[in-house]
Amino acid sequence: MGFYLQDDMWEGASALSRSSISTARKRRSRGPRWPSSSHARSASLSRNRVADASATYIVETTVADFGRLHKVRIDHIYETFYMLILGIVGYMRQHPEASDDVLKDIIAQTLHFEREREQSHHTA
Repeated sequence: MGFYLQDDMWEGASALSRSSISTARKRRSRGPRWPSSSHARSASLSRNRVADASATYIVETTVADFGRLHKVRIDHIYETFYMLILGIVGYMRQHPEASDDVLKDIIAQTLHFEREREQSHHTA
């Protein structure tokens, strides 16, 4: 299954998603599934700081560059990326068996990118 490269931003988002998915999978395999409450609070604060810094960076760089050449079809851009980052990490923690294709589809749908689908996906 390939990507339909609708616009330049997808390449950056696609690379980000591959890197994020890979990093999250590695981190997930190392850590405890149910941390202590103090560890959970610390981990939550850390995830929030990482999501904030990552979303800010994406908005200030990738989205800004893309917006100079194309229409950005996302409202609440920072908030969308912040929630996407936290959501993907949380989903992967709860569902480590989820395939990379499912995660890529979620990212593509959230950012309003089209994914090329095989004909068999459209027939019941």
